[in-house]
Amino acid sequence: MKQFFTAICCLLLTSPAFAQWTSMGPGGEALSSVSFADANNGWICGANSIFYRTHDGGKTWSYIPNFYNFEPHNNMRTVAATAADMVVLLEELPTTATPTVIYHSEYNTYNIYGYWAATNGLGDHNTLSLRQLSTGFAVGNGGSLALSRDKGFSWTNVTSGTQNDLFAADSPDGTVAYLAGNKGTLRKAVGPAFTSWRALNTTTTARLTGVWFVTAQQGYIVGDGGTALRTTDGGTTWTPMPVGTIADLSAVRFLNATTGFIVGEVGTLLLTTDGGQTWKPEASNTYESLSSISATADGSTIWVAGGGGTVLKRGPVTVTPLASRSTTAGSTWHAYPNPFTTTLRLDLPPNTASLDVRLLDPAGRLLTQQTVPATVARANYALPLPERLAAGVYLLQVAAPGQAPETQRLVCLPN
Repeated sequence: MKQFFTAICCLLLTSPAFAQWTSMGPGGEALSSVSFADANNGWICGANSIFYRTHDGGKTWSYIPNFYNFEPHNNMRTVAATAADMVVLLEELPTTATPTVIYHSEYNTYNIYGYWAATNGLGDHNTLSLRQLSTGFAVGNGGSLALSRDKGFSWTNVTSGTQNDLFAADSPDGTVAYLAGNKGTLRKAVGPAFTSWRALNTTTTARLTGVWFVTAQQGYIVGDGGTALRTTDGGTTWTPMPVGTIADLSAVRFLNATTGFIVGEVGTLLLTTDGGQTWKPEASNTYESLSSISATADGSTIWVAGGGGTVLKRGPVTVTPLASRSTTAGSTWHAYPNPFTTTLRLDLPPNTASLDVRLLDPAGRLLTQQTVPATVARANYALPLPERLAAGVYLLQVAAPGQAPETQRLVCLPN
């Protein structure tokens, strides 16, 4: 399956899409993390310990040479901006006795690379979280966990109560925290000590790679195989979210109680504006794996980073009332699952005239065409597919009468 995804990523297709996301990346190595302190000052990091910063919101990027060691297999795992001139880094040094080390920096006008110092946050960590600057978490393999109380300047190793590998951590307010990891692991602890962690039942055994809690009660987790769940009771119960994909998901980030993003493999970029009840794809215009999300505190600017030096940027999310929306199909429809095998379903806009639905091959040749009458139920509409549809990339077009079609790219998997 991984090989098939890789092959699909090599196909460069063009199709009409809303230009909500702008490519701002330097290109090159795979990026694992992006973090902005404000609309102008941000950092990205990734494979082979590459590290860039920007002062102008991503228009230009300055490469910062590795400050202690440069080895081909050393990787920057996470960057976390703590201020416009300060940042914390998690670097992987696989040839050393402790596979990762945490650094902090203070940028200044006298030394363009800043002042770097290793902290005592040594271990085998996969990522770190400094959403609450007064309470930071570094989590990793074998359940490793370190805490910081001072914006990442110092770290103390503590027990998480699990031996499962951990890949994400979050604290919405500094009084409660959550750790997510392998085999559906999710653990919760109450501050300020964060020393007594208890397991929560996520109802999944998938590897969890992203966690975000809007409040101590409202939270979201994502992971492998399109795993996406939400809770409204602090993690006691979880409800699956209809993300419409089986791609591995890597990160989730909410701007407020209703608006959030998910990113993952093959350029997966999803948006919700109703607290996760529904998700719709946004055009990332890339098949690179997307790994990290950052946003300004007011949600006016959002960044996503991923493979091939990809950095995507967009402005605020504007929700148009349903009554004011155009009858153009593209603003309110989506197809799922994506990727798909033998079944493809559509959520189409209600209360419109008949819709024209077409499936085309990569060369634009028509494979099937359906007219969906206004009287047909528009939710969960099963689109008839040609027999023996080959694995590959296809174009799905939906158009209202007298309007240009909106196009979504879909991946058909071998069955």
